[in-house]
Amino acid sequence: MLSLMVVSCLLGLVASQTDYCDPLLCKTDHLHIGCNATDDFGPACPSNTEVIPMDDKLRDMILDLHNSLRSELANGKMEGFESAERMAVLVG
Repeated sequence: MLSLMVVSCLLGLVASQTDYCDPLLCKTDHLHIGCNATDDFGPACPSNTEVIPMDDKLRDMILDLHNSLRSELANGKMEGFESAERMAVLVG
């Protein structure tokens, strides 16, 4: 379960190539929270928080790890979860 949470957090880094100012992302008239985001962190973030640059090698590693864990979950090999009928693979 911990590795699933880690992968979920890392996938946020992969999503950093998304145009968060695209008005089609939100169904309301509000801007997406990521629109015009800066490298400043919120007050709840620890002092050692940092931005990790995303390159193709890191992105591919995260996608491979995610898809490996996704496969385990989809096939019912993760304790506490039933197998999934339809679970898409992420591609880069």
